[in-house]
Amino acid sequence: MEMDSGRFAWEIADRTGHAHALFGGLLEILVTPMGLSRGEAIAMAVLLEFPAGLSQSEWARLQGVSRQHAHALSRKLGRAGLVVGRRRGREVHVRASAAGRRRVVAARPASEAALTRGIAGLSAREVKDLHRLLGKLVRSLEEARS
Repeated sequence: MEMDSGRFAWEIADRTGHAHALFGGLLEILVTPMGLSRGEAIAMAVLLEFPAGLSQSEWARLQGVSRQHAHALSRKLGRAGLVVGRRRGREVHVRASAAGRRRVVAARPASEAALTRGIAGLSAREVKDLHRLLGKLVRSLEEARS
């Protein structure tokens, strides 16, 4: 049974990775004309969920990147006027600027429409179940990480 569970976990990782790559590729096609890379668009979307901003460490964790990567991204997006960073002790607190919010909000309708087409093969119930199960998987993975 242990071997089957491990194989199944590997298959889930493979499928979620494949879905992530496909969704990411679609997102990149949509945001490149707006002057954003896929990673920058994801980073900005994360910040939009936290209007008061986040510490760079937390921002990195939510993007699934290193703190150093988030720091470099913060500098690049800051130079572009899309994020604002303020030092708070040893931490840097980052939030989306007004221009950054406008750019991501402008990209959202086309992105959402394309992503919706990507899940069109699922019923409303399947979408709801997938959302719930992915949330549960994320929580489980976060707990295992700590």
